[in-house]
Amino acid sequence: MANDYWQRKLSQLVDGKIISVIVDKTVNEFSATNEPFIGLRIEMPDGKIKDMWLLSDEEGNAPGRFIIV
Repeated sequence: MANDYWQRKLSQLVDGKIISVIVDKTVNEFSATNEPFIGLRIEMPDGKIKDMWLLSDEEGNAPGRFIIV
């Protein structure tokens, strides 16, 4: 199921600590509004840093998705 997929993706952030909000103002040629990308920087217990970018759907009218880098 699709819900299981997203649950597995988010579960990798359990026990992490949000340490900052991140913004990428890179020009997005595919965006009609050219809004910046917004996300969360998360520090994991082992010291690794993961960035979770909050995304919209292709039309820009949400509900959206996320990506963890």
